[in-house]
Amino acid sequence: MVSMSMVANIVAKISFGALSDKIGPKKSILITSTIALIGTLFLLLDINMYIGAFCYGFCLANSTVGLTALTREQFPLK
Repeated sequence: MVSMSMVANIVAKISFGALSDKIGPKKSILITSTIALIGTLFLLLDINMYIGAFCYGFCLANSTVGLTALTREQFPLK
């Protein structure tokens, strides 16, 4: 499960950057937070541990790419 989480993290960092540039970081963070909620439900309810780990790993990109994009939007270069 850790491997699925790390693979999802790599995929999410690449796709999150593109998504953030296209629709903005606030909406991107909302989307990935929803994916994290789905992943948490999968893990808690023991539906499918691998899909849950993938979704949870996907949201970990928020802490690196998402916050950087949000900071860039709030404090643009002059």
